[in-house]
Amino acid sequence: MKDPIGSFETIKDNFIRYVETAFGTKFPGLEKERNDLLNYDKVLYRKPWIEPLPDYITSGKLIDDLKPEDLGNALNENEAKVFRELVKQGLFPANVRLHLRQTKMLKEALEGNNCIITSGTGSGKTESFLLPLFAQLSKEFSHWKNTNQKSSAVDTWWKDGNGLTPKKRTRLLR
Repeated sequence: MKDPIGSFETIKDNFIRYVETAFGTKFPGLEKERNDLLNYDKVLYRKPWIEPLPDYITSGKLIDDLKPEDLGNALNENEAKVFRELVKQGLFPANVRLHLRQTKMLKEALEGNNCIITSGTGSGKTESFLLPLFAQLSKEFSHWKNTNQKSSAVDTWWKDGNGLTPKKRTRLLR
């Protein structure tokens, strides 16, 4: 949103205009008193609180742009293909660029390093920890012959994934 304060003011003014039009009286004093009350904070609205957040640093890479070195050279070409397709099933749409922290975490985890990530709400922390997990699942999946084994493994993992928010769970299950 380019102008949140302007949007707030427009919505507030339009609602007050609606109230004055739909419930108008012939008494100017009453109209002014109602207008003053409706334009007072905590009666009809609360003044907006804006928290400016910086843009998160992008890696500039889509999931399909990841090279073997981005994957810690831990996946062969077939495993990397399975990984990309698995991730695009709901974790990341094909047209979304990964944040730098996500690509770093993926590489470090696949190189066998222990990783910790802290960041703000909505910054992609969940995806940061799921990417290496999906990469490991992809390594295992690419060697399985029976597709029922694959869905069974994901179902087993998913039942233990109750720490995910309903929104994330729904997105991953699509």
